[in-house]
Amino acid sequence: LERRDRHMFLPRGKTPLYIKLWSGALKVLGGSKPSLYNFQGCLPTVPVPPLKDTCDKFLLSVKPLLDDAKYKEMEEKCKEFIAKDGWKCQLYLKFRAMYKRSWLWDWWETYVYLKGEDPIMINSNYYIMDGYQWTPTKHQAARTASLVFECDGFKKLIDYEQLEPVRQGGIIPWCMKQYERLFDTTRVPGRSGDTIEHYEVDLERYIAVSRKGVWFKLPLVVKGQKGFRSITLPELEKQFERIIADADAKPAPTGEREIAALTGWRRNWWA
Repeated sequence: LERRDRHMFLPRGKTPLYIKLWSGALKVLGGSKPSLYNFQGCLPTVPVPPLKDTCDKFLLSVKPLLDDAKYKEMEEKCKEFIAKDGWKCQLYLKFRAMYKRSWLWDWWETYVYLKGEDPIMINSNYYIMDGYQWTPTKHQAARTASLVFECDGFKKLIDYEQLEPVRQGGIIPWCMKQYERLFDTTRVPGRSGDTIEHYEVDLERYIAVSRKGVWFKLPLVVKGQKGFRSITLPELEKQFERIIADADAKPAPTGEREIAALTGWRRNWWA
């Protein structure tokens, strides 16, 4: 039921009956409120592209970089590779695809993503910022508290798998595996390559806050009259006001204040 090519490559116009039946069956089997990873087990595996198609795309990518003589030489090397060693590599990839959801995932992550030595702060990291075109308030503590409060709520939806998976057209589910490492995950620098460390869900969750080089541990779970509960938005705002006042009164000494600049170094230097 999860075959993408049933509809993605059809020409525009009247939808065939078998596509309508397939879409209807997928919507019924998907349920009305599926959990975050509900469809992971039935998603299609990553296909191994035909060897000739791979070589053709490779030649297309290098053509602007080579002169006519070098390109002709590269064409001959691709033909030789297809005739001699290419089929062996292709056979291995097809065998690998039989027991892995993605034959490419761990290779790409290890040898492409984690091997990069450039600073990730400006080259790789995603970041979050509040609205810049519309400012609801100029009170820094209030804006920070709102952002953290909403992110914490979103994290809980992921932790307890209550977030509904993304479905194209409300029918075709997408892979949600990356959501596992959206929070509680860090990339540790290494001399020959980085490693990813993911921490399990911590009921006593907290965030680290930096203000003028001073670091604070801010709990997001507090003790209430009936046990532990999540911190409220007004309580969170008051905590940020105290952090701002404390850091402004006693900023970090020179040297300690610049520790965060290490994230701008090359990864192997930092390690």
